[in-house]
Amino acid sequence: MRPAAVLVLALLAGPLASAADREEGRRPVLKLRATPGVSFAPANVLLIAELVGGDTVEEFYCPEVVWDFDDGRRSTSQSECEPFGGDSSLERRFLVRQSYAHPGEYRPTITLRRADGVVARAAVTVLVPSSSASGGAFAASNR
Repeated sequence: MRPAAVLVLALLAGPLASAADREEGRRPVLKLRATPGVSFAPANVLLIAELVGGDTVEEFYCPEVVWDFDDGRRSTSQSECEPFGGDSSLERRFLVRQSYAHPGEYRPTITLRRADGVVARAAVTVLVPSSSASGGAFAASNR
């Protein structure tokens, strides 16, 4: 009889937990894309990160933005923002241009941070092929 009671409690707790999550607000999802995703060196790439969906939740408001380009270079920035309030809106798009001088497969990442730590992270693959002497065929370089 006790296992059945535990099962009933578990079934009741599931919907209550998700209702509580809904009351706190849905978190946006961070997505990253590279344009172009494949280019010969020197490859000039536009990295576009977007917060998609979700509510305006404070943890995503005015984050520190850290770009790691996977070639030894990093960039960090943070905007000056008013204190979070009812009329606050999230910055939802983050752009940066990056140039890759050498052939290889790169995995640039963007990390959104707040004082508490990492809020969101996204990555994308950028391929910078080398051209071979025989007809310019692609040859991906493993780093």
